[in-house]
Amino acid sequence: MGVAVAAAGPTMFGRCRRPAFVAAVVRRFLLLLLWLLFLTSPIKSSLTVNAALEETMRTFQKGEAIPLYVNAVTSTHTQLPRDFYRLPFCQPEAGPRMHSGQNLGQFIDGDFILTSPYQIEMLQEQYCQKLCQITLSNKQVDRLGHHIRQGYHNNWILDNLPSAVVGINLAGFKTKRYNGGFPLGFVAQDYGSPYVYNRVNIQVQYYDDTRAESEGGYRVVGFAVEPLSVEHAWKDGFEWDGMSEEGYDKTLATCPDSGEHLSQEGIERSQVLKPGTPVLFTYDVIWEWSEVKWSDRWGVYVTEDHLVPNQVHIYSIINSALIVLVFASVIALVVVGNSRKNDVPVVAGNDSNIVAQQDGEPTSAVSSTESDDEMLLQEQELEEKGLVVVNIDVFNAPQCAQMLLSLCCGMGAQLLSSLFVTVGCTAIFYDRYLGPAHRGHFVQFTLLSVALMGPVNGYVTSRFYKAFGGDENDWKGVAKVAALAFPGMTFAAFVFMNVVHWCLGSTKAVPLLGLLLILVMWLGISVPLVYAGAYAGFRQNAFQLSPPNCPRSILLGNILHRRFLNNMTRCSRCCIIVVALLLNSGSIMLALLWLLRRLLVQRKFWSPTWGGAVMLLIGGILSFGFLYVELFFIMTSLWMYQTYYSFGYLFLVLSIQTVKCAEVSILFDYYRLCSKECHSWWWQFSCGGAISFWIFISSFFNFARLGPSGLYVYLVYFSFMFWVSLSVYLMMGFVGLIASIYFNRIIFRIAKSRDDYRPLLSAEEEGGERNAMELSSPDEQPQQE
Repeated sequence: MGVAVAAAGPTMFGRCRRPAFVAAVVRRFLLLLLWLLFLTSPIKSSLTVNAALEETMRTFQKGEAIPLYVNAVTSTHTQLPRDFYRLPFCQPEAGPRMHSGQNLGQFIDGDFILTSPYQIEMLQEQYCQKLCQITLSNKQVDRLGHHIRQGYHNNWILDNLPSAVVGINLAGFKTKRYNGGFPLGFVAQDYGSPYVYNRVNIQVQYYDDTRAESEGGYRVVGFAVEPLSVEHAWKDGFEWDGMSEEGYDKTLATCPDSGEHLSQEGIERSQVLKPGTPVLFTYDVIWEWSEVKWSDRWGVYVTEDHLVPNQVHIYSIINSALIVLVFASVIALVVVGNSRKNDVPVVAGNDSNIVAQQDGEPTSAVSSTESDDEMLLQEQELEEKGLVVVNIDVFNAPQCAQMLLSLCCGMGAQLLSSLFVTVGCTAIFYDRYLGPAHRGHFVQFTLLSVALMGPVNGYVTSRFYKAFGGDENDWKGVAKVAALAFPGMTFAAFVFMNVVHWCLGSTKAVPLLGLLLILVMWLGISVPLVYAGAYAGFRQNAFQLSPPNCPRSILLGNILHRRFLNNMTRCSRCCIIVVALLLNSGSIMLALLWLLRRLLVQRKFWSPTWGGAVMLLIGGILSFGFLYVELFFIMTSLWMYQTYYSFGYLFLVLSIQTVKCAEVSILFDYYRLCSKECHSWWWQFSCGGAISFWIFISSFFNFARLGPSGLYVYLVYFSFMFWVSLSVYLMMGFVGLIASIYFNRIIFRIAKSRDDYRPLLSAEEEGGERNAMELSSPDEQPQQE
């Protein structure tokens, strides 16, 4: 056999092993990689991270200027970030300039960082500083009022720290919120008129340690903004046109005396938006010493000042781990109960004519010439004892859509491996490279990890395609489809949404150079790696779906059958006790398993038309129920502009969830075998990916929390969630299919063959058979059993 494979190898892959072809592939890959490096070098100022926004420790001298940047205004109701200076706000004298630190990840996130006219100097208190005065036109009032009603927020940056907001809660106390920025204004509840926040108290916290004092400098460790709405009035009836320098020297009657900062209690009238009404923008700068060190200044931002304790994540992980142990115990029960070493005899009785051989050696084999009626009667009698005849046909290759199933497995493997790499590396390098202090790095690293996992896609796709009986000489075609199918659809959808963002004037519109960079990462890195993986996969021998030397049919014990449970050994009973102990609070799971028993064991409650869908729904909710807690925090960070930091917990949750999907797929595959339904590879794949259906359903409840406004929000939100659900379907479907294949191989290797059982004859029939044997051969003595 080995000689035949070795001889067939050069013929089958002769074109792949030619040195010229391999050299051409390597040369093209190197040229594309050099082109990528050359492409990124001249745009370093616009598509790479700038050192000014890097999380480097900066020390400021007393009186040194600290630049304040403004980011795009955002709203959870519209999910459409816009340019800050699209609205009528004060601009710098030289005009707003885009910060040179914008990278590809920030463009995808919608960041658009610009300079601002606010002047902040280290340890310099400022009182009622006049910024500018704008007389609003009808169009400006409508635009600003529309953004206020849509709940848009400002997002400012000082020394790479985002602005927290200081406000009054429902209890009447001042509180801080560290994510999401501060609002542009508010809408009056009585008349519905919009009011603008034209006054801000900028609160900056600083820290000085021994090293800073020796250098004569200080470090910024906190940044918050208290927005106020004030209808300013001048003393002595002065009127300012907003242009002359005289207005900057005049005194405002609405500002307190020197040495005091304006507070909410000192405001008499708020600034309403009306056409032709001048709006004066002012600000204060307040400096506060803090005991927080510079290395710990991001702690309150990522944890929202410990608003959500870590015990929530820990309890969710412990709960999921217990459920995994429960499922593992049930699977162990199935394996032990069907093992040859742990013999499960069928007790003979008045209603039975089947018995098992205790020593593992059959006394007589089932006749190969018995009629179909006798076989059917025998299977019915076996079912009464809790045994089901399962044929080796379950390992037959899929008859249709072999290429599609192979592509789904390959793409799921690539996404799953890149997900674990991204989450694992982020958990390790969160503070140094991939945290919120390094804007855009996480998105860029995610794209790069997906591209670098291309060999996994090509290898898995080729291995499955070859195992399903595909054409072994068509490895280039398989690699081509694997490299271009799903990534091509994803890129097309991304370009379509990018055009929509560009038409609506959103800052999420990635520039053309950024799209070109994404295209180069796909075609220059991912595609060659997919071809390399497919080449390596097709060089391997096709793996056998069925185990070697397995019987044509086995007798599978149904653990949900009462007679089978009564005949189990002591070891199997111990497994049941363990499961019962672990299911102390698992009444819901027991109810679902009972429902499965009614559907699968009693055939009158089962229909292949809708029964498979019910099983998929139950399997999906079993996997989804313990993922919802972590999924809630992820969806909040994605759509509510919150910071997600629990990547260590997320890595554990993903690991447990992968094992759980595999276990659920194994259990439902076992139940499906017990029901003797026609086995389908797509059903096995969908059983693992059924969790994606519930993720998409849960997105409707999360969508209601956003308070959506406009058709665009529906398009963006549900398009994104559909693509996320599809990715989860591919990843968990691949896990479920692999788990089901290996479970079936183990069952057919350890379970009893149907030939190990023989009909049990009654005493009269046995005596009559012996007499017939004596008459037919008088010289031959009957053997004693």
